[in-house]
Amino acid sequence: SGKDAGNFAKKISAIATEIAQRMNTIIWSLNTENDSLENFAEYVRQYGVDYFEDSGIQFTCKASTNLPTKLVLSGVQRKNLFLIVKEAFHNILKHAEATNALTEILMEDDRLVLKVCDDGVGLKNSNSFGNGLKNMKKRMQEIGGQISFDNGNGTCISIYLTVL
Repeated sequence: SGKDAGNFAKKISAIATEIAQRMNTIIWSLNTENDSLENFAEYVRQYGVDYFEDSGIQFTCKASTNLPTKLVLSGVQRKNLFLIVKEAFHNILKHAEATNALTEILMEDDRLVLKVCDDGVGLKNSNSFGNGLKNMKKRMQEIGGQISFDNGNGTCISIYLTVL
């Protein structure tokens, strides 16, 4: 029927969009022109603005003005950090019932600190996030960083990576 065909077309379109986004992420993470921390921060900001655009969630990205301009992230660092951010954004949109999402990127001594926070309901049932959280931890282990999940007013994911 026509309705089924319409739904099918919508699904195909959504899958095609997702594949295109993944390809963009891969290409971006492999392009060495994008390896500065500033470039990473801008990519995350732009992705967040687009991602939350029609969601009713107010997105803010704060990148510290003192990010070292000469600091280079490897492709695997960029890819893993970005995929964690992407997973966090997904959780905020799908599960958090939040009105605000905040990403912060800053330096603390020789460590890059990346935070993704929301003012939603928090990780009520961490089982529903089970795989996502496990994947985030695994991605950080792969690049020798730490990740913590704070479940106070909403959820705050903090990532620490020694880069200097």
